[in-house]
Order: sequence, then structure tokens, then C-alpha cells
Amino acid sequence: MIACDLHPDYLATRYAVQRANETGLPLVQMQHHHAHLAACLADNNWDSDEPVIGLSFDGTGLGTDGAIWGSEFLVGNYSGYRRYSHLAYVPLPGGDIATRKPARMALAHLWQTGIEWEADLPPVKRYAMMNELLCAPS
Repeated sequence: MIACDLHPDYLATRYAVQRANETGLPLVQMQHHHAHLAACLADNNWDSDEPVIGLSFDGTGLGTDGAIWGSEFLVGNYSGYRRYSHLAYVPLPGGDIATRKPARMALAHLWQTGIEWEADLPPVKRYAMMNELLCAPS
């Protein structure tokens, strides 16, 4: 069996699909945050079918609804889950690069909720400092 992420654009997913097609092995695709939940259960030797509450704030993953998920509250176990709640959807500033730049996501969440970007907020400071460096005369 070959397991991979649901997101079709991940390099690992493309490899897994190709490998499954070549070998005839069954392919199992998992939602990114459910995989984290199951991994935490395994890491803690969880041997029950009882559901647990799992929070995942690690970046993004393709959701079962076709949307990009980012901050999930899941209730589940190894074999399944229910998406109990999540933070509001926000734009990814700069596209996928925002998943590697947490300050961008913090600013997107502030913008989405209408919170003013005060100068002393860490993500604002980070980009203000970067802007000064990039725009400084040489």
C-alpha cells in the first residue's frame, strides 16, 4: 500500500500516484491534518478507537471540501475524523510561499478580521524592517 497527501500538486503525492500506477499497489490519500492527528496517536501508543481532539496549526493542506485548510480542530482517531471547527479562510499572501512565511499569514488573519496593523505587532515589525532593508539607498 502507498499512502500520500490529498493535495495533487505536492511532489510526494505525484510520486505516490505514479508509483501506485506502476506497481499496482493500492493508493490511500489522507487529509494532511488527519495524518498529523494519526501520527500523534501513534507517537503516543494510542491503542483505542476512542476519538481524541486534535489541533493542527502547521500550515496548509487540501481539505475534503476542495478548499485549502490551515488551522483545524479535529475530533477523530486513526481511521477517521470530523472537522469540528477551524479558523476563518484567509487569502494566502504571495500564494504558497505564505505557508513558509508565518508573518504573512498572521497579517492575513488580522486583515480578514478587520484588526488594524499596529506598528508594534511582531508581523508588522518584521515586514516593516524588511521593507526598510529592501528600499534603503545603497
